[in-house]
Amino acid sequence: MLLPSFEILEPETLDALHEILRGQEPGTRILAGGTDLLPDLKREYDRRNRFPSGPAFRPGPFPEILVSLARIPGLGTCEVSPDGNAVFGPLVTMAELSASPEIEGFLGALSDGAGSVGSPQVRNRATFGGNLCNARPCADTAPATVALEGVLELESASGKRRAVKAESFFTGPGSTVLEPGEILTAVRFRAPEHPVGSAYVKLGTRKAYEITLVSAAAALWLSKGRIEKARIVLGSVAPVPLLATEASGFLEGKTLEDSVLRRAAQRAAGEARPIDDFRGSAAYRKEMAEVLAFRALLKAWRRSQESGTPEQTRERMTQ
Repeated sequence: MLLPSFEILEPETLDALHEILRGQEPGTRILAGGTDLLPDLKREYDRRNRFPSGPAFRPGPFPEILVSLARIPGLGTCEVSPDGNAVFGPLVTMAELSASPEIEGFLGALSDGAGSVGSPQVRNRATFGGNLCNARPCADTAPATVALEGVLELESASGKRRAVKAESFFTGPGSTVLEPGEILTAVRFRAPEHPVGSAYVKLGTRKAYEITLVSAAAALWLSKGRIEKARIVLGSVAPVPLLATEASGFLEGKTLEDSVLRRAAQRAAGEARPIDDFRGSAAYRKEMAEVLAFRALLKAWRRSQESGTPEQTRERMTQ
């Protein structure tokens, strides 16, 4: 498949990027890793040439200008402060997230999600920010980011900044709260105040190179042997990453037991809103949502036992 013609701009500072975006044309798109954008362009170009009167894969004109973020310093940073707060730039790759020892334990779900994306070649190119901003229901880092209460920092072409909770960032398939000319500059995670474990699991029709059929992320914060707080997030069963609020609330105050986690997983599946498509039926997705929610909770439970005190977690994250 061929690509349509386009121009690539490579600003070297945020100011230069903002200058481009202030005069943004309708066909301008941001380019991070390109592992989603370029295949989309190829598929759409091929479809329009083969079936010129058929439905468009992506409505609107082809992007005429791609603005690459690759040369802008600071967007690929991965930092953990002495107090344990973590900040990731949008150009941090999936390979870096999945291999970073700094995010084991507390941010284990994020590492799991990044490590399950595509192939090694794709993970070396695909970016954290691109995976979130593309807002596909099957995005592997999105459920983990929501479960871990990530906060996304956005900056407009005028330099105005705002912070958005991950659970409020996604508005629909391929749609976010990003305004024209606005970009994601960082994703922040607050250091835990209690021992915590998190995990992410997914199901595809193959073990690798596969779009997620169903996924689940779970995070458990513990206090005195009980669950202080819990967050269960399902992927590919709703238009956006689905925070299962009823199931999460059910766990709070409970002791960690296998039967408790199973009941929470059942409740999470009851909140799912899957659809039928060529990859699987809604009924199958709903059934698998319960299975994966339980597996994610069980894995998060085991990690919470290994995480130690918040001080030990912070020390491990800053080593």
